[in-house]
Amino acid sequence: FILFYHSRVIMMGPIKRPEHIPEEEWVDPLPMQKRYFSLFRFLLVVVFELLAGLKLDDDLFWSWAAVFAPIYIWEGTTLYKKLPLARMRIVTVGDLEEALGKPFGEFTQAERELIARRYSVVPSPDSPEFEAAHKLKSRARQDCMKLLFRVIFLAFVIVNLDYG
Repeated sequence: FILFYHSRVIMMGPIKRPEHIPEEEWVDPLPMQKRYFSLFRFLLVVVFELLAGLKLDDDLFWSWAAVFAPIYIWEGTTLYKKLPLARMRIVTVGDLEEALGKPFGEFTQAERELIARRYSVVPSPDSPEFEAAHKLKSRARQDCMKLLFRVIFLAFVIVNLDYG
């Protein structure tokens, strides 16, 4: 069922811009790259389940380390998604204006895009946007810590299965 969902989402193609939204303001809420990435992550779990089932039935003579490789790749993709959020710097509009020496409204589109890639810009430290950005960053850091412990735990499980 989930594979069917992923295939349908990919076959939909890019989402067309609604007519009431200007071209320069339109951002596709679900770009094709994210759709393919999500399918890839799902397939990693499916491949692991198949390999584990074959190994448990003694139909596959690989080491457990090879069987768990899709899970390690899956954890790597999680790290790829979460690490930039965990390292994100939260800055205020005032900080940016002071650093660049001009009002925020005068920033070029290229400057805004560069800033958006590197920082999370909030109006002030007391704003709800700051709280939301800080919460997002905290959750990403927690996810990275959980990932680290899962990887270590899996390493112990693999060593125990292969050599125990």
